[in-house]
Amino acid sequence: MARGQSKKPRQAEKLLLVLLDGHEVSMNEIETTLGGQVQVYRLSTYLWNLKKRGAQITKVKQGRKVIAIQLTNFDQMAEYAQSRGLLAAPAVVLTAEDFAVASA
Repeated sequence: MARGQSKKPRQAEKLLLVLLDGHEVSMNEIETTLGGQVQVYRLSTYLWNLKKRGAQITKVKQGRKVIAIQLTNFDQMAEYAQSRGLLAAPAVVLTAEDFAVASA
């Protein structure tokens, strides 16, 4: 078995990919999107794991019940997701000056 960090997404990182847009995501939407991939009753554990990695998560409550979750530092967590290989790297834009050959 190879040593090192696996590129396979962890359970909490699957939740991170849903939260990356920065909007409030309802609990029903999380259940329908990730229902077969994660264990829904462990969402609080996944949120705690994301907080350990630097995520700032806001819970929207109605009384005592959490009805939605929002990621507030989605730009920093997008960099984390890119470094883990979960998101594609940003595209490189080349200009005409990049192709110019310097003459000596």
